[in-house]
Order: sequence, then structure tokens, then C-alpha cells
Amino acid sequence: MYPENYTAFTAKRNAAYAGDPAGDYVLAEDINGVQAAVSALEQAVGIYHPSSLNLAERIQHLERANTARVPEVSFLTDSGFNGTLARSVEALSGSALVSLGTTDAYTAELIAGLTAKGTSVLGVVDGTQTAAGIQAAIAVWQTFGVSGIHLKNFGSELQPTRAFENGLLDGLAADGLLVLLESALWTKLFANTPLAGYNDVPDETTALHLSQSTLLAVAPFAYGSDGQATRAYFGSEVASKLAPFMAARQATGARLVGLADPIDQASYEYVEAYALIYSLDYLLTGSPNGRTAAQTPLVFNWPIRLSNWYTTAPVVFTEATVVSRYTPQGKIAVFADGHTAVEGHGLDAAFLTWEDNRLSGSVLADNSLDAAKLKNYDAARILSALNGALAQLDAKVTLDTESGLRIADGTNKTLFGTDPEAGVLLLDGSAKVVGPNAENWTLADAFGANGWSLQYRAEAFSSAGTVFDKGSTNTLLAVTVKQGLEDKTNALTADCFRWTRSSSDPAKDVVWNATNGIGTKTLSVTPADMNGTCCFVCAVTVPD
Repeated sequence: MYPENYTAFTAKRNAAYAGDPAGDYVLAEDINGVQAAVSALEQAVGIYHPSSLNLAERIQHLERANTARVPEVSFLTDSGFNGTLARSVEALSGSALVSLGTTDAYTAELIAGLTAKGTSVLGVVDGTQTAAGIQAAIAVWQTFGVSGIHLKNFGSELQPTRAFENGLLDGLAADGLLVLLESALWTKLFANTPLAGYNDVPDETTALHLSQSTLLAVAPFAYGSDGQATRAYFGSEVASKLAPFMAARQATGARLVGLADPIDQASYEYVEAYALIYSLDYLLTGSPNGRTAAQTPLVFNWPIRLSNWYTTAPVVFTEATVVSRYTPQGKIAVFADGHTAVEGHGLDAAFLTWEDNRLSGSVLADNSLDAAKLKNYDAARILSALNGALAQLDAKVTLDTESGLRIADGTNKTLFGTDPEAGVLLLDGSAKVVGPNAENWTLADAFGANGWSLQYRAEAFSSAGTVFDKGSTNTLLAVTVKQGLEDKTNALTADCFRWTRSSSDPAKDVVWNATNGIGTKTLSVTPADMNGTCCFVCAVTVPD
């Protein structure tokens, strides 16, 4: 259905004379055009796709793919102004977050310019001051229109108390401000145990008040200084440092910012891949102490890959020589020797051409293909890619200039499934599902309220691959359960999962299955569990 590899064509030319061995009597330019079109189509749809996905799931798969690169952060020690306002805005607008250390006469305009380009600007406040000093500094930054506050040395304020810290966080959240917390005291901050003069009577109300507007700085992340040398961190070093931050993100919605300081291309790739594995929200690749606006940051190369990489609950496999995570497009891995591997759809730079109110079919931003916006997209290109490359599509899509998007397979005309009462359902130009008994259905209705649902499916992974030398390999088996493209694994309890073994000795399998693999989402398999040629099967029961 999808090509296994990109096709490498040889350019044709017309014969220059009779018998020309390098020539061709066909219309060479036309053939070259066809070859170019096929190559462009392959680039648009990629060379990977699970064969079990139906058309609706393929469209979802495309719309959720993002560039496999963690949004960047810039820390500045000064005001960020560098010669002219336009130059300063342009230099910093590539970052998702910018932290400014000081202010000057241009600060308000600089912040306004960056905000207009989608960059959030934070003002630095030193956390070693008194409570009154911290609040006064925050008030000054608010007059300049910042998106948030970067609190350095959080938890180190003079005469700190948990009550003051929570009041500060609650006040910033109430004002609609982001707050980036940078601290060397995370053990104290994450804890909710008695500490005289700081948190005397802990209960659930005195836990640190984190929220979706809170950003937690993880330093050093993957590559940086340990106080003696700048080096790479691997395996359990990274996992143990991140564990409380990941737990805080899961519990509160707080976002994570990795502070890394790569020194060359290889260390940058290492940091970027590690940040994708743990699905960080933001990444600094420079000195955590910041730089001036006049200093040019190091620039590194990163190939364009499209991947559904972001999740707040990544399943990370940590082994002796490799740390990895699976995504719908493949695998992201970092190795103990420093090299990395990131799998995803390749993207040719020629596809990065944009028009007002139109999105090319080769790149679809996350959640962008919703019903209300269908008419604003280059639907013809999306449909051409889907129909032209996939001969085995279970439903063909056509573009009707009067009615918008329509789906029909010629015999069993359906949109996302069959319904005996509604019959044929199509999508009209106003993004309504139309047909008998479906005049007011929306796309959201089609997936839920009116009884239509996507099928569940399970995907199994093995941390050490699927083929092992006898008696020499340990592996961790895991299963991801999806409904459509939505991961439902965390919503299921462990007792929904049942692992069984099937080998060349059924009698031993009965004994093994009676005591192993019951009520667990993952299964640790040792050489002792592998009875010759055998396979492991996980049955998943989805509650009604």
C-alpha cells in the first residue's frame, strides 16, 4: 500500500539520432514529469503506514504529525535588544519561549513584536530576595506586557515558606501568567513533609500548587555541566532525575523545560533525541546562565521528520546500551556511545511553501483538520496524495466543487462506518454530515454521541526485538491499546491484560500460564521463560 523505499528514477532524454543508445523515442520530458510527480507523492504520504488503518484513521494520522523537534527556548541576560527593533524581534522569534534578564527603552515594543509572532516572553525575577522584593519585581515586568515570569532560584527566597510560594504561584496563575521555576531545591519543593519554619503542618492543600501554567526547569538535562565537567548523561541518570518531574506533569499538567548545553553537532543530536523520547515541552540548547542578544548562539542541523511524538506519558525502554521509545511512525533512540536514531516521515524542503489560509497536504499541524476548517485547506492536494498512492484504500475520496469533501467506495458508501438507519453519509461544504436521519450531525457526533466509534486495536512491542539467541536475552514486552489513533492504554486497568505463552511444549505452557502474565500491562521475559521456539500473546479485555 505504501512504498517500502523512495524511488530513485533515472532522467530520460529524447534520442539525438537513430539508434542513440542513451536516448528514448518516447516523450522524455513527459516521463520526467510523471517521475517527478510520483516522487512528490511519495514524499507527501511517506513510506510507512500501518496497513490496518482505515481512511478516517489515515486522515487523523496525517493531521497529528508534527515536526519531530522540541520547541526551543532562549535565555538572555540582557533586554534582548540588538541594534534595531526589527532585527531583535526577528532574531528571537524562532524560539517558542524567550526569557529576558533586564529591561530598556525598547522592551515593551520588543515584547509586543515577539508576542505577535507567537513567542512567549518571560521576565527574570531573582528568587533570593525577600517576598516583598519578588512581588515588586513581578509587578514591574507586568507593566511591560510579559507572558510570564522566570523565577530563578525558586525556593531560596529569604525566610521562605510553602504558604508564600503557593500564594505567589496562585497569584501569577490568576493573572493569566506563565511561571518558569528554576531551582536547585527540587527535593524540598516536591516534598510535602514537615519542615520547621517552612511547611510546619503538611496536608494536601500545602503541596506545591503546580498547574498547566507552570513550567519546571530540569537541569542539567541529557548534556551539561555536573559541576566539574560538561558531559553526557545516560540511562538511569536521566531517568532518576526526570522521575519526580514526570510525576508532577502527570498529576498537575505542569510542563517540562530541559536545560541542556550541547557543545557540538553530535551532542546536540543526543540532547534533541533524548528530549523527544521523554516528550519534553520545551528545550534550551545553550548555557543555562543565558547569553546576551549580541552573542550568536550555536546553530545545529536537525533533519525534518514528521512524527506523532508528543505525549505526557511516554513509555521509555531503558537498557544497558540504548534508551528508546516507540511512536506511530517508528522509534526514537539514543545509545550509550552517543549516536541517535529518529524514525519518521521524511519531508522535502520543497513542500514548505505556504499560502494565506491554505495548508499544503504534506504538512498538517496538530488538530488542524477539524470540521470548521476543511474548506480553508488545500484539500485537492491531500486527496490526490491519499488516492493516488494507495491503490488499496477501503474508501476513495473525491473533491466536489459545490459540496466540498465526499467519500464513496463505489459499493458500500460510508464515511466512518455503516449505519442501517442513516445510510449513506457525506460531508458537505459547511462541514456537516448529511444523509437520512443525519441532518444535524457533526464530525464529533460521527465519532461518539450517535453511536459511531473507531475500532480498538493493540500494538505489541519488545524492548530487545523479536528474535533472540537461545538463552542469552532478556526483554520487556509491552502493549499499547488504541481506539483509532487515540492511546487508551492508561485508561485501562492492569486486570484487563492477560499474557500467555505458546511453545513447543504445551504441558509446560499450562504451568507457565497459570502463574505468569496475569493482570499486568508489561511482561518481563528472561531466558528461563523462553522454552525453545515460543511466542507470547497478550489478550486485552476492553470494558463496555
